[in-house]
Amino acid sequence: MTALYVDVAPSLLRWAVARAGWDAETTARRAPKFDDWIEGRKRPTFKQIEKFANDTHAPLGLLFLKEPPVETVPIPDMRTLGNERLSQPSADLLDTIYLCQEHQDWYRDYAIEQGAEKLSFVGSSSAADDPEIVAGFIRKALRFEPSTRAEFPTWEESLRQLIIRIEELGVLVKVSGIVGSNTQRKLKTDEFRGFVLADEIAPLIFVNGADTKAGQIFTLIHEFAHLYLGESALSDSALGRPSTSTHELWCNKVAAEVLVPRALLSKDFTGTVTSEELNRLARRYKVSTLVVLKSIFDAGFLTWEQYQEHYSDEFKRIMELVAARKSESGGNYYYTQPIRLSRQFAQAVLSSTLQGETTFRDAYQMLGTKKTRDVHGSSGTAGGRLMYLVDANVLIEAKNRYYAFDIAPGFWAWLDQAHAQHLACSIEAVRQELLAGADELSQWARARPDFFRPMDAQTVAQFSDLTTWAQSRQYQQSALNAFTGNDADYLLIAHA
Repeated sequence: MTALYVDVAPSLLRWAVARAGWDAETTARRAPKFDDWIEGRKRPTFKQIEKFANDTHAPLGLLFLKEPPVETVPIPDMRTLGNERLSQPSADLLDTIYLCQEHQDWYRDYAIEQGAEKLSFVGSSSAADDPEIVAGFIRKALRFEPSTRAEFPTWEESLRQLIIRIEELGVLVKVSGIVGSNTQRKLKTDEFRGFVLADEIAPLIFVNGADTKAGQIFTLIHEFAHLYLGESALSDSALGRPSTSTHELWCNKVAAEVLVPRALLSKDFTGTVTSEELNRLARRYKVSTLVVLKSIFDAGFLTWEQYQEHYSDEFKRIMELVAARKSESGGNYYYTQPIRLSRQFAQAVLSSTLQGETTFRDAYQMLGTKKTRDVHGSSGTAGGRLMYLVDANVLIEAKNRYYAFDIAPGFWAWLDQAHAQHLACSIEAVRQELLAGADELSQWARARPDFFRPMDAQTVAQFSDLTTWAQSRQYQQSALNAFTGNDADYLLIAHA
């Protein structure tokens, strides 16, 4: 078959590479003939350009334009570098925003169907309001007063509790360091630290999980402050350089005041900026040392020049700690495994799916799992949490194909064992479907009524926990591999 050669302008090829964030080494490895195409020594085939577009996450059709398109961020861009706006947004940033917008649109419709009302705090303030007063409202709403922070032994627990409490107020919160569920597409903190999609029904906050835990806490509150202004925004939440945006400055002040109240800091601060003092105050308030430093400056203890000097030194020290600790196992101060799904969003998707309003295929896509093996986890018990949600197709396909009762009794014994350990279950609607038959499977279902749960709020919440937990795990092989082959992955609908 004759290959179809195409013409692509060199400027479009360079645009796609820059948009993907590829350096020269990556370009040479991922597109070995790139230089030949640029110099005109060779023409790419359509298949080669199709693969190139897929690898760079560039829309294929755009590569056939005469000149690169001008892409803009679809929400107000508050980021600055010095006094300049940042340049071309990356494909990773754009795709992350688009994905969150899709999820927000779905959740808004779902929430309205469930009778959700407008959130009163969205748009309740203006940049003319005193940041200290608004910060007081936020601390009270989040139950995050300094006197109660001793309840949180670590920054990770502090972040987790803040996420839970913000979601309780009706805000979807996502924390991730990658695009969707693609572990090969890592987000960069030097491009952005977070964004917020304002909405009176379904506001959404996204925090870049590649940042430090303490940094994520500040970004989370910063974006939450934007909701009080009633506006969407893409932020870098940078504390070490001035911003030209009045609203960014206001949100920074509100976030710093929420986390480190000036009145208390004035009493707690010893008067000398040292690493030991910054660490002590950071532990006290469960924030980053950079936030402490900014609060010390805001309180009038430092000039701008002194603040800049201390900030530069502290930022360098933190980056050295990050580099040293990234390879360590377990949680620590500056590095965390992100939670990619909003608990509230996951619970809504699962509830809608189990009630038959959303297809499993659509649910997989929204929860970031293209097929069931994408959410395989460890073969352990995960602390006794629910690990397997089984639907009718799982059991029917098992009986009819690889796991007939007389061929693979171990599979059915495994299901009984998993259920006995509170790791596996199904729902009552599945049981009713199975009982309609008159075979071994209907007998199996009739003999195990406890395996099938009613679709109450507790079950939906457990399924939400299951999916959220699965998304935060490194993908590993499943315990079921002892029973399954490569072509039988579809037999589990949702498990960790």
